[in-house]
Amino acid sequence: MSLEVRLIGNGNSADPIIHKKKTHPAGLVVYTEPYLDAVAKTVPMLSETNGVNANLNAAFIGTPDGIHNGTDTVLWTGSAISGTWDFASTTQAQAGTKSVDAIATVDNDEALFTRASTISTGDYTAITGFIYITAWPGSGTKEVTLRLRNGGINQGDELNLSNYMDTGTLGSWQAFAIPIEEFNAGTVDVDEFVVKTVDIGGGQAPNYYLDVLQFEEAGGDTFIIEPTPGTRFHITEITIVMADTTTDTSSTWNQILELAKLTNGINFILTTDNAIRFNGTFQQHVDFLTFPGMEASFDGNGTNASVQYTADLSAFPAVMSGKTKDNFRMIIADNLSGLLFFRVLVRGYEEIIK
Repeated sequence: MSLEVRLIGNGNSADPIIHKKKTHPAGLVVYTEPYLDAVAKTVPMLSETNGVNANLNAAFIGTPDGIHNGTDTVLWTGSAISGTWDFASTTQAQAGTKSVDAIATVDNDEALFTRASTISTGDYTAITGFIYITAWPGSGTKEVTLRLRNGGINQGDELNLSNYMDTGTLGSWQAFAIPIEEFNAGTVDVDEFVVKTVDIGGGQAPNYYLDVLQFEEAGGDTFIIEPTPGTRFHITEITIVMADTTTDTSSTWNQILELAKLTNGINFILTTDNAIRFNGTFQQHVDFLTFPGMEASFDGNGTNASVQYTADLSAFPAVMSGKTKDNFRMIIADNLSGLLFFRVLVRGYEEIIK
């Protein structure tokens, strides 16, 4: 069913104007105005302690507090809350001869690591470790989660380990580094660390080993951008610029300029509406090239060279809202001081929330 509509003027300047071309049917002449009240912005990712410069030594230092290493040494006590765990498996080992074997675990199986006395999260900067994955199906929901406890009481948030490593890398040990602040626990005492296997939907549960789990005393840094309160920031482009002393104006696939493959990698995490929407860990040149829409360009003078990685998100911008405290973070836990220059710039437009 259709309705007939007529536009009738009243003899003043507000009358509708009809225009007709020879090649087009008659139509209204109208004026448009963008709905969004927005301004273009380019902002750098910032560290509270190091500003915009990310070419720093963020490797971990100090005395770590070991959680578990497969009982190669006496650390926290490992026990099964539920499921079948082997806390002294000799099948795989990143260091020493043993690791924690989670191959037989299924959905909601949990391992508990207990310390004889409490420690304060305020005395440490990160939790690090290594994971060896033999299977991580893409069907359903597969995950390994981590959380802190004190006397059986959860402290802060439960974190998905997949946000800090690559679930597609099978058959080799890979490092992960999680800043303590990611748990959102503040400064609290803890004496327990819980690992849980998640397997929802089709396919088998993740099969994996863990080794050299520990609290790091110092090191690591986080660079961040977040929208101003009362605004939304639409990210349309991410630009990563690095420079190094090298005669090459290219990069070998498994390094970045003259930097050898990073141990922990540069970890980018986008959080919107209290959920992680994107995470990626970049250890070498080829990792950047696997990001959709990423382009790399090199320049040099025979002594120094630079690389610029540019990700075009203009077709589908990532939108961060100040209302829900969204943010885009870059976590570094390697020694990048060999670079002459390293900065990350984010381009987009800031919208005033009406």
